[in-house]
Amino acid sequence: MKKGAHYPQHKYQGHAEIMILNGQVLISGVELSKGDYLHTRRGEAHDIVALTDAELFISTEQAMTLIT
Repeated sequence: MKKGAHYPQHKYQGHAEIMILNGQVLISGVELSKGDYLHTRRGEAHDIVALTDAELFISTEQAMTLIT
């Protein structure tokens, strides 16, 4: 993600794992940086904002739904 990019509020139909490979992001108001890990439960909504250029690894068992 480029610095300042925003991925809107969304949720997964299954569990998701997010690893921050590089940079800093804000996920639902929580600042995460290189090496940090986040696990989300099924149906847990969140958004992502890149505070710096960032690379994330996201693994999910089901599809994602944007919340509008």
